[in-house]
Amino acid sequence: MQDSASGPDSQVFSKELEVRNPIESGRRKAKHHQWLTEDIGRPALAQHLYAVIG
Repeated sequence: MQDSASGPDSQVFSKELEVRNPIESGRRKAKHHQWLTEDIGRPALAQHLYAVIG
């Protein structure tokens, strides 16, 4: 059985953040939450958190 925190939506969410905010010189340019938008990013984060903590 697959854990809901590592489901397909979670993987898409984290991959998108990796693409937008890659590690450069050992650090990220910005914190991941700075890339979230009101209409897409924040609802996706809320869905992800719900999947992780219920």
